[in-house]
Amino acid sequence: MIRRGRQDRRGAILSDVVIAVFILSVGLLAVVGLFIQVAQAGKTLARQEQAACLAQEAMEQWRNLAAEDSSAESLATLAGSEQISKDGLIFERVTAYALRTDLDSRGHLAEMTVRVDWSEGGRQQSFALVSYFVVDTSLENLR
Repeated sequence: MIRRGRQDRRGAILSDVVIAVFILSVGLLAVVGLFIQVAQAGKTLARQEQAACLAQEAMEQWRNLAAEDSSAESLATLAGSEQISKDGLIFERVTAYALRTDLDSRGHLAEMTVRVDWSEGGRQQSFALVSYFVVDTSLENLR
């Protein structure tokens, strides 16, 4: 009987070890999955930051041009589309210009939109900046 009790204990210890290893492996898999998600989120955030920088760059070009010549014709010259390759990814930057007569019936307000599109993980991503400029510098015409 004493022998049989020892064998039962050995079987119990073995099953306890197997259960503990199983629980530990499930926990480790959960942690590894979390690390993978964090890495993917960091990569997505880096792409969004690149897109924001590209949009800001185009907006700064418009602001610099507006400081020199704020005519509607001058500002409209920067509108268009271009592809930019950064870190092995292709971004498409689309700049648009429109007079906002719905907001200002005299046509002094222009809306500039810069949208940056890219594809990541099979999904289309987009980032946009919108800014408004006064296109007539004659303050007497603005009321």
